[in-house]
Amino acid sequence: MEVPTLSVKLWPPTQSTRLKLVDRMTKNLVTPSIWSRKYGLLSQKEAEEDAKKIEAAAFDAANQHFAKEPDGDGSSAVQLYAKESSRLMIEVIKRGPVAKADGELSILDKLKDYDGTTFDISGDPRKEIGAGDAEKLLNLLKEPRNKYTKICFSNTSFGREAALVAEPILSSIKNQLTEVDLSDFVAGRPEEEALEVMNIFSLALEGSVLRYLNLSNNALGEKGIRAFGHF
Repeated sequence: MEVPTLSVKLWPPTQSTRLKLVDRMTKNLVTPSIWSRKYGLLSQKEAEEDAKKIEAAAFDAANQHFAKEPDGDGSSAVQLYAKESSRLMIEVIKRGPVAKADGELSILDKLKDYDGTTFDISGDPRKEIGAGDAEKLLNLLKEPRNKYTKICFSNTSFGREAALVAEPILSSIKNQLTEVDLSDFVAGRPEEEALEVMNIFSLALEGSVLRYLNLSNNALGEKGIRAFGHF
């Protein structure tokens, strides 16, 4: 008796797979990198729009390819889909942002220096940040095996939620840090919240061996110094 063969089709991808690719490309397009330092960083809105266009173009190209070999399993179409997506994404990265909408890039504009050893978010505009902004700004510090030894959070006012985002990130790299500038990093916050933020940062950096720590211009005087009692 003849045993029926199992036919597996790899193309087309499910809608869920397509949406996941769009999401992954969007994240890549808004994440600061060596490429964004050269070509500029896309806003969230622009990245989402470009990612959708890239995925649609790659899908169309792969679908046309698959139509020419209907008896195939679709593996070559899948490969073309991935290859075309990567090619088009690199083109967008090298093109850089087309338009800089008000408010879209302002928080990432604060990245004044992220050369691999120095991480500085003291650039203008001066801004009070929450958890979402902190996630965007501190994303580079989460990269495995990063070499940052100097960080500057000056000119950026951390609220409680932003500090809670920063805490595990700083704690994970505290042993490699040598210089930390936390001057003017709780500006405009109520005293109770400012002291809580300073306490959170103190706990995050506890055990680190710094040769430089700047806590100036936080308008808390001796209370601010005591808030770093864990350090």
